[in-house]
Amino acid sequence: MGSLHLYGAVNEPSFHNILYVNRIMNHEFGSMVKNMFFFGEEVFGNQYAFTNDSVILFNIETGEKGKLAGDFAQWLNVLQADLEYLTGRGFIQDWNNIGESIEYGQRLHPKLPFVAGGECNVHNFYKQYFPTYLSSNANIAKQVYNLPEGTPIKIKIDKK
Repeated sequence: MGSLHLYGAVNEPSFHNILYVNRIMNHEFGSMVKNMFFFGEEVFGNQYAFTNDSVILFNIETGEKGKLAGDFAQWLNVLQADLEYLTGRGFIQDWNNIGESIEYGQRLHPKLPFVAGGECNVHNFYKQYFPTYLSSNANIAKQVYNLPEGTPIKIKIDKK
């Protein structure tokens, strides 16, 4: 499976349905994703979205938004210039090298969240299915969104 997933105009499977993914994102993240339309994700489930005037990368663990380009054509150029970082391509290769794989509908989720000091190495990750990885990260993002840098946190995990 590839590290970049662009959503489609399909009914099934639900993790590939662009309208369904957008409903889930709006339900889980609420006002953090106002006026955003999601069209894809990278290996960790961070979302690519259109806004009124740009293409952004939405961090599902923190709710942070980073402008990548002014439009889709520019985004393709930005993506091509930094595939390793923007898709997680190298990370998925490392994941495969330890004998693991992920299926369609799965993304990699850190055991210890990055905001709590988790490292970006294959041993800090496990596979999670759609939409669980979005719900799990939304839970964290709601707790840390807009906190000043360095604020002590204690992540509470919802058990659904």
